[in-house]
Amino acid sequence: MIFRQSIRSGIEIEARSDRLWQTLSDLEQYRHWNRSTRFNTAPKAGKVQLMLVKLGVLWLPVPVLIQHCNARQGLRWIGGIPGLITGSHYFQPQAIDQNRSRLAHGEDFSGLLVPVLLPLLSKVLDALYDTINSDIKAHCERGQL
Repeated sequence: MIFRQSIRSGIEIEARSDRLWQTLSDLEQYRHWNRSTRFNTAPKAGKVQLMLVKLGVLWLPVPVLIQHCNARQGLRWIGGIPGLITGSHYFQPQAIDQNRSRLAHGEDFSGLLVPVLLPLLSKVLDALYDTINSDIKAHCERGQL
């Protein structure tokens, strides 16, 4: 039996959706605004890339497969151990009006270990996603790209 569960978050940003998308899709620049996630290369759909995620004081290396990276579908990558637990992480910018946008941000988990691991990880992941959301909001609203 495969278990499925999702974590959802989001934030409104006083910036155009194209500015939000430009920030999200430039993985190499995450180190300048994102306190929790690092990439060393540009996103390429279908390519496995190494992501670093900060959990507490440690940076954990996580190989992820970029599923898509385009303005229409957003940015989505998948990582984990197939069958046991995988997470499909996404950022989806949405225009609210000409000068405001909303970031839909979350992760869809599946696998045998989801009922065991996700309750242990959900508070950490909720805090991590809130930090990332706050970071991208501050960066986009300052107008720095």
